Amino acid sequence: MLSIVLAWETFKDWLSATVHLTHWDLHVILGLAFFFAFGRLLRRPLTAFLPLLPVALLELGNETLDFLRAYIPHWDWNLHDTVIEVALTLGPPLCVILLARSWPALASLARRGWFRLRFPTRRAFIHIRTRTIKRLK
Repeated sequence: MLSIVLAWETFKDWLSATVHLTHWDLHVILGLAFFFAFGRLLRRPLTAFLPLLPVALLELGNETLDFLRAYIPHWDWNLHDTVIEVALTLGPPLCVILLARSWPALASLARRGWFRLRFPTRRAFIHIRTRTIKRLK
């Protein structure tokens, strides 16, 4: 079992060094990537919580291996880092779900005039004259 833990730690260190990102950056990026991938595989919308379940299970496996690393000399484990890694992995996908669920309410607020985005009309930017082209059958 310890050989699996050491191989996993070696892979994470290699990945972090290769892409020049910290472990915590990778937790955010991979958490979102896995969430979108599982959502696509399970054919669920962004409002569904089901794609978050496999991401949570993968994170649980990762943190279990991190916890088992404490039995190796000169490797430490602390609860603080574990909580941060779980929050960084599951937090952004949860924010995506909550934003997708609240999107209709935000759109209705915009329609009622609570806030409006002011953009110039499209015609102000189009200065090209168009002509009718006959289509061949």
